[in-house]
Amino acid sequence: MNTTGSPNDPRTPRRDEPTIHFASLASPFKYMTPAELRSIYGVPTRVASSPSEACTAVPPDRNASSPPAALGNASESQKPSKTRRIDLERVGTGRENVPPVEDTESRSRQRSAQPAKRKPDKARQETQGDEGSGEDADEEDTPRPCKRAKRSKKKKVQAEEVKVLSTEIAELKPKQIATRKELKSLVRVALIEATGYQRPETEPPANTSSAQLVPFNFEENVTSPTNSRIINKVAKLVNNEQRDLELSSLTYAHTKVHWTKCDLTDFAKDQFRTWKALFQATTSEQKAKAAARRKRKNKRDVRRTHLAEDRQAAAVQYKELHGKDPTPYIDEAWMSDQVSAIETEDEEKAAAYLQNLHKEAGFSERDIAEELPVWEVIKKGFRSEHINDIITELDRIRAIDRRKSKKKNVRVRRVELGQVDNSIPSVQVYQSMVDFQWFEKEVEEKGLEGELMVIDEASGLTEEEENDDDKDDNDDDDDSSLPGTSRQASSGADDALDFPSDDE
Repeated sequence: MNTTGSPNDPRTPRRDEPTIHFASLASPFKYMTPAELRSIYGVPTRVASSPSEACTAVPPDRNASSPPAALGNASESQKPSKTRRIDLERVGTGRENVPPVEDTESRSRQRSAQPAKRKPDKARQETQGDEGSGEDADEEDTPRPCKRAKRSKKKKVQAEEVKVLSTEIAELKPKQIATRKELKSLVRVALIEATGYQRPETEPPANTSSAQLVPFNFEENVTSPTNSRIINKVAKLVNNEQRDLELSSLTYAHTKVHWTKCDLTDFAKDQFRTWKALFQATTSEQKAKAAARRKRKNKRDVRRTHLAEDRQAAAVQYKELHGKDPTPYIDEAWMSDQVSAIETEDEEKAAAYLQNLHKEAGFSERDIAEELPVWEVIKKGFRSEHINDIITELDRIRAIDRRKSKKKNVRVRRVELGQVDNSIPSVQVYQSMVDFQWFEKEVEEKGLEGELMVIDEASGLTEEEENDDDKDDNDDDDDSSLPGTSRQASSGADDALDFPSDDE
């Protein structure tokens, strides 16, 4: 807009542009052109200052009547001089008198620099509200869409996850063992009722209804969905039934003998594995042979365990008679094997072997017709003569106790046909237990010294451990006070047996 009388008015006569200096201005500022004003003031530049010279920002004084506030605590050297103050006042007066001038070039640059304003999009507002970005995201007045809280589906913590009865039998008490046996029987019956299981060699009855029966899938493992569902269902059923005092058939209620649902699940899994092994024996010849070997081995292990327990019952009387404790020398791994058949596929050899057992046992025709069992005793070849004498004495004491007992239990007849097991024991043995002739023939000649672990009764250590212990003795002069070096603590007996070796 051109004001009348202004320099931009075409009717105003053109004047020569005087030479103007900032220090002394000869003409009023209202007659200066915008170019002259820009040449005087120029573009403001930023001057870097040290942190010591920096001062706090002072807000502008909006009250026109009040004098301008002083910036900082300036020193006397920093105050403007008289001439400088006059010039600043003159410039301020000129700024007030200069009319606003429209500069099309500067305005176009400002428009291009400013971003174009757009109407807020609904989707954009929702995005900014969710992400928390943008200028409107932090405003309190702008409502933010709240996400719906999801309910956490946490599984209930099972309170019964500890095994109580499904552990080693040696760790259980007599009442726990009896309850364990009853629970396993109940689980087995429940599995048969739920699956309709029949042994592979038996034929199912004709009137059996399989409408509600869900059989096991023996082609899969115990963790398959079908098998796992059956096991969990049966475990839950037995658990609920036996925890009800009115329905429970246990000798000792769960309030007296504690057990958990996890025990029932383990019992069901063990029963499934047993049935699966029988099923595989009928479908594969190799599986059948492996199952037969496992069955024979399990029978021998059980018989050795019972034999060790029977001889352990005579240890107290043996100590009273002989003053020695034979307990350290009674272990199921050192007991003789008791077999009722030989491992052969030849039926004629098996029949001849059984006939020889009946003859040595003195069986009558009636005993043979009743198929009474008879076992052959196969002794361990590594046992010395002294250990065999101790075992014979323990058996004699137990025979006397059985004759005095009121319980008349029929024991299985045992015979010896001269067979000896010369294999190296899989567990460590005491030095006095090893026969010297067996050691020379079965160990030294075959170069199997590294497979036999021998323990000395005096130290309770193997030969390798004794060598290491000798090295430690060189460092320590007095080891008599250390634990485990005493004679009784190492052997585990009150008075260890001292038998001379066979080479003396």
